Formats: sequence, structure tokens, C-alpha cells
Amino acid sequence: MMWRIWLFNLLLLCTAPSFAEPLNKKVNPNPSAVADSIGVGDYLQVFLGLIIVVVAIIAMAWMIKRMGHIQTRTHGALKIIGGIPLSQRERIILVQVGKQQLLIGVAPGNINTLHVLSEPIDTESVGQVEQGTFADRLQAMLKGERP
Repeated sequence: MMWRIWLFNLLLLCTAPSFAEPLNKKVNPNPSAVADSIGVGDYLQVFLGLIIVVVAIIAMAWMIKRMGHIQTRTHGALKIIGGIPLSQRERIILVQVGKQQLLIGVAPGNINTLHVLSEPIDTESVGQVEQGTFADRLQAMLKGERP
């Protein structure tokens, strides 16, 4: 309970500095001589500072885009045909470079060529779904036939 009173007193002293002033302080006889008013120059200074920050952010974004961007367009010379995950961080990927296909193992910080295929796999047949509805395939499986 005591900490609430201390917290209230601290907030009162921080937010209302006039309560913290001594009672015997002399009052300014000329109230129009207050020098701590906010003027147009203060607003202009804040506005110019914000403009400088925004321009710096845009310039850095442009510089990162211009300098740090790696060329990713290969104009069809490099394609990822397919891949399977081996674990949460490792994958095997089939990549086609021109007319040659490579089987690549990808892990964090490590890429290895596992095999270079002598005969390219037909890419049109890769990933095609078998024809037939789910009901037809289920009936075939129940009869013991392979769909």
C-alpha cells in the first residue's frame, strides 16, 4: 500500500513541476515575458529533421537494392525441377542447367552435387497427378487393383 503512495507522489512531482516549487518563490511581475514558447522555427527544425531521416532511409534502400542484389534471372537456363525434404533443414533437389540435370543435396551452409544424370528426366511427366477421381481410385484399391 505504501508503494502506491510513493508512486503517486513521484508521478505528481514529475508531471506537475509547479507543485515541487517552493512556496516562497517570487512571482514574475511581467507575465508577457515568458521566453519558453514554441515557435515556427521549432516546428521547421523538427520537420526538416524528419525529412532528412526519410531521405536517408530511401537512399539506403536504393543503395542496398543497387549494390547488394544478386542477379537471379537466368533466362530459363537454370530450373528447379523438383525436390524432397530429408529432414527439417536438408533437401535433395533436382536442378536442370541447360540440358544437363543434377541431383543436389542442400543443407545449411553446404551444397553438394550428389549425381549428374546421364539421361535427363522428362520434365513434362514430373509432378503430373494420376487421372481419375478419388472415388475411382478408392474403388480400385478396395478391389486390390493398382490405380
